[in-house]
Amino acid sequence: MKTKAILLLAGSLVASATMAISSVLAAPTLIASKGPSAAPDGWKVLVDRSKTCQISVPSDWVVDKFSPSSASAPDNKAGLTMHASPNQTLAKAKTTFEMLFPPKKVIENSATRAWDAYKPDSVAVDSPAVSWYVAIQVKTSVCAAQIDFKNPSLEAMMKQIAESMSATK
Repeated sequence: MKTKAILLLAGSLVASATMAISSVLAAPTLIASKGPSAAPDGWKVLVDRSKTCQISVPSDWVVDKFSPSSASAPDNKAGLTMHASPNQTLAKAKTTFEMLFPPKKVIENSATRAWDAYKPDSVAVDSPAVSWYVAIQVKTSVCAAQIDFKNPSLEAMMKQIAESMSATK
């Protein structure tokens, strides 16, 4: 009887240790998928005036002289403007933006990120240009970016830019 109890206890310990090790090894993947994506090496980091938000852009992008949180591609076929809204919630920011620019497509609507595609009135209906509104909650503020690109082939890079937005580090 003692031998069976010892074997049962040993088996339980091995199973528990295996599950604990598995969950520890899996944790970085789960955490990494929830937070912002790291920008590729060599990209520029833009920080808003309040030093609340940051976003990364390719190294050849030109940062606006008057707004350190705005930048555009050298050919002006893509660009973004990022800002922080203090004392704001993600839900409130999303509601306000959707009233001004009704989404054509919801890319993400989660507790941590709002991401909509919209078509500004100034862009022709049949234009391939894409505009995104991306927002994340950062403590008591919302970091948001309006991202525009004229060529749909730029979508993968623009997604990297959008996913790089985070609280200032």
